[in-house]
Amino acid sequence: MKEIKKNINIDYIQLVLFFIYMIILYIYGSSSDTVVYSEIILLIFLGIEFLKIIKNRKMKFCVPIILMFFFALFCLLSSFWSIDPNITLIDARTQIILVIFVLISYNFFINIDNGAKKLLKIIMYAGLIFSFYIIIYYGVKNYIDMLIKGIRVGTELNNVNTIGLQTSISVIIAIFFALYENNKKYFLVTILPLIVSLGTGSRKVLITLVLGTVLLFLLNRNKKFNIKNATKKIIYFVILVGIFFAISQTQIFSTIFSRFQSAINMFTENGVVDGSARTRKLLIDLGIEQFKKTPFFGIGMGNAKYLSLYVIGEKMYLHNNYVELLSSVGIFGFLIYYSTYVYIIIYCLKFLKQKNPYINIVLVIFLVNLVLEFAMVSYYSKNTRIYILLAIVTLHNARKEQLNEKKKLS
Repeated sequence: MKEIKKNINIDYIQLVLFFIYMIILYIYGSSSDTVVYSEIILLIFLGIEFLKIIKNRKMKFCVPIILMFFFALFCLLSSFWSIDPNITLIDARTQIILVIFVLISYNFFINIDNGAKKLLKIIMYAGLIFSFYIIIYYGVKNYIDMLIKGIRVGTELNNVNTIGLQTSISVIIAIFFALYENNKKYFLVTILPLIVSLGTGSRKVLITLVLGTVLLFLLNRNKKFNIKNATKKIIYFVILVGIFFAISQTQIFSTIFSRFQSAINMFTENGVVDGSARTRKLLIDLGIEQFKKTPFFGIGMGNAKYLSLYVIGEKMYLHNNYVELLSSVGIFGFLIYYSTYVYIIIYCLKFLKQKNPYINIVLVIFLVNLVLEFAMVSYYSKNTRIYILLAIVTLHNARKEQLNEKKKLS
């Protein structure tokens, strides 16, 4: 009995540590000056779990973790043909660290009750606290003034696109809990993250909120179909669309919509196009041209930054995860990296019949991510690895449920 209580207490401490890690990660981002704060908390969390693994002499793996390891290995090998091997080795080291992070965290979350749900709530509430922090940082009055003037909020803290994604994912998770647990109080959780995410003026926020919400409604099959449930679902959807449309018409959030229109203009070749959209297109074109020259192995992980050096005069990533990987590690590295995504999505679709709600939110996050990666580079992102962690923990639990059902039938 004492041993059980001891394990429960340790698990609770680790959950709190992971939650604190997420909050600090959101607040301080990846700044070299402040990232140490989140890393210290993470190391304590991982260290405790590693000691538990040694004690139990048991470590569990899964296919996505193995695929991530092979990608890290391929990145390391690309140093032999890269333009700058030093940059490649730094990026390869980052990939190895991320694999270790996911592996040890996976062993923790699959061994606690409702691991997927707890991880989801950690991500959601970390986004909520982060949103509160941003508003307090600027001051409520000053924050409102900035929104009214169309100033992108968050530039002093971190990359505004990153802030927008972190907070908008919290909104999607809160909507998920409101719909799938039939608990409307979670709609209140969306308020602050929604205001902050739209205030960043990020085009990715618009995609995340619209696509994520639509997919959640489409995949929601918790209840048996009847006219009453269908009508409720339609009403909720119409209300959300109405609120979103009303917001879109206000001056406060005009920045995000004008920037989105600018991106559309770039492809239609009509109307005004901002400098950011033009630069992104130029970088993507450079990456595609490089891929045509070195299609199989690329020019070495992390070396895509050199493509912009001679054209723009500074090293920049290519603002497109697909093009960044194709130019850096070629088609082989690209396929290894995205095999993790393919595996997760295929098995999510396979387990949809279980009507496991957490499968739905994982599927939504990954489908949204696949779209967003046309406009961002995320292969080194800690947030992306946390979403992968959520996915593999959820799939592990789904398999467990499936095995239990088979045992009952036999």
